Amino acid sequence: VCMAQPEPSVEQLEGDTHYALTNRFEQLWFTLHGNTNRIHGKVAKLQKHVDEVAGKVDESSRNMHNFITELARMDPLNDQLAMYPGQLQAISHTIEQVEQLLMDIQLETLRKETLHFKVQQHTALAKEIEPYSAHLLRGTSRFSSSTASDRLQR
Repeated sequence: VCMAQPEPSVEQLEGDTHYALTNRFEQLWFTLHGNTNRIHGKVAKLQKHVDEVAGKVDESSRNMHNFITELARMDPLNDQLAMYPGQLQAISHTIEQVEQLLMDIQLETLRKETLHFKVQQHTALAKEIEPYSAHLLRGTSRFSSSTASDRLQR
């Protein structure tokens, strides 16, 4: 025998809808903030990497400068210069390394800017849904729940 379910009241429907919307909003809110924090973390990691690469460029440039200074001090008429073809190769290798590092820096900087842009998008989205969240979390019915902002304040 099938028992007929009583029709839910308007208050019940309102409460259920509010609860579902609140839950959905909380999910979105936490996802958004989680993504934003993760992106901030990536940006910080990239910045560290860019700084490391920049340090390598500085070091290579110093080595190159020192070697060129040393070469300039030598007497060109002296046979000692004949000992240096290997070192000239080393210089050109160092120059290639510096060029590669500079390309790496450009690439990392571009990635960092892309991530910064994503952070701005997420922040803008968070600001955009803030008024709705305030309205939603305040509640429009007699139904009350523990909201995301309450939880965060605890």
